[in-house]
Amino acid sequence: MRMLHHLDEQSNRELRWQKAARRLVGAVKDMVRNVVCLDTESLGRLDCSLRAATAESFGEVKSLERSLTLYDFFYMSKLWVFGAYEIARTLDENIGADHPSKKKLKELKRQLERVRIPLAKVQIPTRFPTDQVTGSMTGHPEEGWAWQVSATDLVSRDDLAERFLEMLESFPEPKLFEESDSQLAE
Repeated sequence: MRMLHHLDEQSNRELRWQKAARRLVGAVKDMVRNVVCLDTESLGRLDCSLRAATAESFGEVKSLERSLTLYDFFYMSKLWVFGAYEIARTLDENIGADHPSKKKLKELKRQLERVRIPLAKVQIPTRFPTDQVTGSMTGHPEEGWAWQVSATDLVSRDDLAERFLEMLESFPEPKLFEESDSQLAE
């Protein structure tokens, strides 16, 4: 029964990502629309896979095979952050300053930077001068797997993914078929 509940959660999450990606149709220019929408859906599928793997990844590493699987999990989590940041950056560049989701997008981008800069550049983010040079991943009972970005702060990939998804869901539904008043009167 527990397995079925997990599958329902997984399916619901995948559906949320698909719907959220479609909200971007009306938000970005024609040139980047397809790439951003498809990349967002792919990022969502990766999020769902990583969430499923999170539960399996806790426990003792007793074999080389298991440690390689854990390494793959960490690396895919890192790649998820890079992809999420690039989508957020592209959206930030392509939506207007008055867009209703701009504030949430800017905040998410800042949160992603905190993890991305140490992972990609092996540097301390200038906005977070007390952070560590490398964000090592650690298992945490409440957070799941998270990056230790400073002596006191953990940043969970699952939390970043949820914030990313909520930001996307804050985008207005696209108006695919606009009808003028005269067409409605006919």
